[in-house]
Formats: sequence, structure tokens, C-alpha cells
Amino acid sequence: MALAGAVLFVRLDFFRSNFVLNLTAICLVFFALGFNLIKLRTFCVDKPMIHSSMGPVTLEGKLIQIEGGNNGNRLRIQVGAVSGLPLADTPKFVRVTQRNNTQLSPGRLLRCLVFLSPPPKQILDTDYNFRRQAFFQQLGGVGFVLGECKPIGVVNLKQPNAFEQLQDKIAASRHAIALHIYKVIGPQAGGMAAAMITGERSLLTSREQELLRSVGLAHLLAISGLHMGLAAGVFFFLIRTSIPYFEWITLRVPVQKVAAFGAILGATTYLVMSGASVATQRAYIMALIALVAILFDRPAFSLRSVLVAMFIVLILQPETVVTPGFQMSFAATAALIAMYENWPRNKSSGKWGKLSNWISSLVATSVTASLATAPFAAFHFGRIAPLSIPANLMVMPIISLLSAPVASLALLAWPLGIQDPFLVAFGASLNKVLEISQFVSQISVDGSVTLVTPLIFGCLVLGIGLSIVFDSWFKTLAIIPIIIALGFAYFQKAPIAHVDEQGIIYLAQGNRWVRILPQGMRKKPLAPLSIKDKLEEGNIESYLNPVWIDNPEYNVSVNQELCTPRFLENENIDDFSYLRLSRGNSNICLPVGRTEQASRFTVLSRGNTLSVRYWGGGHQKRPWSD
Repeated sequence: MALAGAVLFVRLDFFRSNFVLNLTAICLVFFALGFNLIKLRTFCVDKPMIHSSMGPVTLEGKLIQIEGGNNGNRLRIQVGAVSGLPLADTPKFVRVTQRNNTQLSPGRLLRCLVFLSPPPKQILDTDYNFRRQAFFQQLGGVGFVLGECKPIGVVNLKQPNAFEQLQDKIAASRHAIALHIYKVIGPQAGGMAAAMITGERSLLTSREQELLRSVGLAHLLAISGLHMGLAAGVFFFLIRTSIPYFEWITLRVPVQKVAAFGAILGATTYLVMSGASVATQRAYIMALIALVAILFDRPAFSLRSVLVAMFIVLILQPETVVTPGFQMSFAATAALIAMYENWPRNKSSGKWGKLSNWISSLVATSVTASLATAPFAAFHFGRIAPLSIPANLMVMPIISLLSAPVASLALLAWPLGIQDPFLVAFGASLNKVLEISQFVSQISVDGSVTLVTPLIFGCLVLGIGLSIVFDSWFKTLAIIPIIIALGFAYFQKAPIAHVDEQGIIYLAQGNRWVRILPQGMRKKPLAPLSIKDKLEEGNIESYLNPVWIDNPEYNVSVNQELCTPRFLENENIDDFSYLRLSRGNSNICLPVGRTEQASRFTVLSRGNTLSVRYWGGGHQKRPWSD
């Protein structure tokens, strides 16, 4: 927030008389404001979390949301009671997976037999912190359903107020609309169509999600800036072109202001209908600011409006500043606005000139958005989509010129009951999108990247920020931190082994990873997010039995042959097995066992040199940690 305040200060030219002093003061003020906001937010959302696995237990509550998952429907349930759990320790929400598709609609009271566990912690410090996200979403437990959840008539929940009753009706309507869309369009693109219109992904297959993610088109599934911008733009265009036919209105009211007001109503309807997720709320705020600017004869798109939208989001949901969605959406939006502010004004005329302008702007938009978001994808997800630019160039004309207009017409025609022809056309356009995605995926290469450190990420973000904020030749200063980041990346060491706090060993084998479990561990553990997609299915059951793994690049062994680091001189060395890695003349021998010092570390490799990075004895104390 301090950084946003500083940028707003620079852009608005405040207090030029003593620039440095006032810039420092405003940074300190916003820095303190940010701390107080997150503290207040933490206090407001603090609800009980389950601290240990339990089950089978009977869970009663109200179905809030249905999501798609690899193993079935994910049901988000507002908890009324959990058998054997005191009311004071009962979480507000839980998320459980049901293997069979549920026949219940959001808002329905239900009873389930479930196994519950605490929200999973970070396995590696470089992984995304799901438990922090769960804390701010008031999600106190996750698990799975035995059999199916059954509808019931009464639950130990307080009587919903009028607003909550309206939310339940909207959620049920969204689910019914999603089912109708899927039925009309069919299974090939029906799930994607339902996700884009209603925000419900329960009908979307994991194969489709992975396909779109691998080619850089996953942003089509999240109702965010693209969808809200297209929806508001379509409503604005339809009203703007229709108003001149009503002479009385045209002569008395500015046409574009009427169109802006209508677009606000349309965008608000889309917000409510799509479930009003955090990403959708953020996109709505940005669209609303742009449309309100038109009402007051101000520039609709500027960096000032982006900063105002950022302030509003940070005030309402300050925790989102560390989430990939927040960072990528604002980075892409700010970069696109900065690009168009510097776009040449001498546009070509004529049919071919207009076509040339449209193609060049499409290419520039795809390249700018992809480059602006690539560092965030590499840092948070450990992967980029190498062919995301050509994929977006082929897909976005279909989305902008066909999918968005017919989807908007379907929504407008829904009250009249004539939406199906538009839905069929919408589905046909998305079939083409999936076909293009499949083609690009087949010719694409692996987009995995080596561990991006916070230092490299910070330099890349600084470079993007300088290129956005500065004008004219000052933008060239952005090259300096980007070159520094590339230099650090060149000398970056690649991880070849991880050991987590449970003593589980993860070893790299080429482009894949294998997992070695401690003796006695029966439950299949969750894998680190950064290597989850590359983890072999089988496990080596126990490292108390000697394990030798030969790789072309290095050798690995795990056994109880003694090696004693200095910090273990006072420990019982019989309690440990030892992980040995060798590459060239470099050898490392580390204990994996019961000490805090050795419990969490990563072995890194570059050339013939091996090194160890310790993650410390445990996680920092946070409201969402144990």
C-alpha cells in the first residue's frame, strides 16, 4: 500500500515544493495504514480451524458453493454442527470432496458423513500458502465425503437475514443456469461456457483446465478483468448504438453517459450472476471506476483509475496483495494502459488501414499482457506458457468478436426464454477455442522454470513498474533491474532434493521427481505444489531400508551409514538416516530424522557444485498457523 501511495503521489504531482520529504511522509503514512488494515481484517475474519484429522464424523450445514475438482465435486459448506466437536471449536466453513456429482443446489441444508483435516500447510517455503488463503476465506477444514451428502430439513444455523436469503436464491439460480448451459451446449464446451458465464466450475473437467493452463489461456476461466471488461464493453456498445433511434433521449441526454450508466447496470448484474468472487469484485471495481469516469467527463482509462481501484481493493481485502490473481491482474491492466498511453496517435484510414491498426493493437495487447504477467506465473507457479502469445493471438479475436457478444445477447434474451440459439453459437465459438488450445498444446514445449527467488522476482517486478510509471526516455531505466534479474537467474542453482518437516524426501530424476517416505507412514502425503505435476505415482516406502538412485547428473543414496555434522554432536546418531548426494567432486551428507535443524532443507545444484538451503526449524507464528 505504501508503494501504491508513492506511485499515486508521483502521478498526481502532490507537494512539488518539497518532493523527497513529502514522498517519504506519504509512504510512512500508507505503510502504517496498511499494517492497521491487515490487522483489522485478520481480527474480523478470525474463525476456528480444525487442528487435527478427525472422522468419520457427521457434518450438518448449508451448501454454499459447488466447485469442480480432480476427484469429484468440491462442496463448500457453512457448518451448523460437527459430531463430537464443541460449538466454540466448530469452523464457519469447510470444503469437502464428493466423488459423485451432487444433485443438490446451493442453499440446500444437508448432512454428510465426512473425514476432516486442517487446511494443508506449506510443504516448502516456496509453495503457495493455501492455509493463509483458507484463513481469510474462513475455511476451517477440508476433507472428503463417505458416500453422498443427503438433504435435510433443519440445521443448527441462525435464521438467515434477508440479504443471506437473497444470496441463497442467487446461488441456486446460478447453479440452475449453469446446468442449463451445459445441457444446451453439451459436454465438449458446456463446462467452459458455464464457467465463463456463471463462474461455476463444477461442470468443467480437469483435462480442460489443464489444457487451457498449459497454453496460457487459463485466464478465460476466471471471471476477472477480461470478462468484466468485455461484458461492460458489449453493454456499452449495444446501448450506445441503440440510443440514437430514440430521438427524445438523444436530444436531452449525452448518449455516452446513458451508455455508461447502462453498462454499469449490466456489469453489476454480471457481478451478481457470476458469484462475486474476489477476482470478479476486483474487476468490477476497475470497470466501475472507468464507467463512472465517463459520467463525470474524465478519462475512462488511466493509471490513476488503476491506482484508485487498487486502493479500494486493498482497503476491502488487504490480504489479496500477496495473491497471484491480484498481482497479475493489476500488472496486466497497468501495463496495457501504459502501452496505450504511448500508442501512436496517427492511425491509418481506410478499410485496410483500420484492419492493420486492429491487428497491430491485438498483437501489442497479447505481447504486453503476457510479458507483464510472466514473472508472476514463474514465481508463484514455477511455470510459464511458452506459446501463450500466439495462443492468445489466435483465440482472442474469437472471444472478443464472437463469444462475448453472443454470450451477452444470451443473457439479455434469457428473461424472454429465447437464449438457446445464442448459447449454441457461444458453444460453437468455445469449441474452436478448445481446438486451438489442443493444437498449441501439442506443439508447445515444457514451460517449467527453475526456482525463481524473491530477489529475481523483485527485480523483474521493479523493471515492470518502472516501465509503467515513468514517461518518455525514463522508461529505459527499467532495463537495469531486468538485466540484474537475468544475471541472477543465470547463476541460479536448481533444486534437486527437498526434505520437508515430516522427513519426506523428494528427489529429482531428470524432469520427474520421486518421493521417499519415512518408515511407518501409511497415509499418502500431499506433494509440494511446485513439483506436484511432475511427481511419480509410486512411493519408495521407507528410507530406513537402504536406497540408491543413479541419475546421469548425480548420485543419491539414503541409508544409515554414519556421517555426523557438527550440530549433531550431542544427538543420538542412531536415530537418523543420512541423505548423500554427489556430483563431480562435490559431496553432501545430511541427516533426515528428528532434529529441528535438519528437518527442512533443499539441496541445490549448479554445474558440479552442490549447496544446501535450510528453511529453518518451523514456520513463523501466524494466525493461520498451528
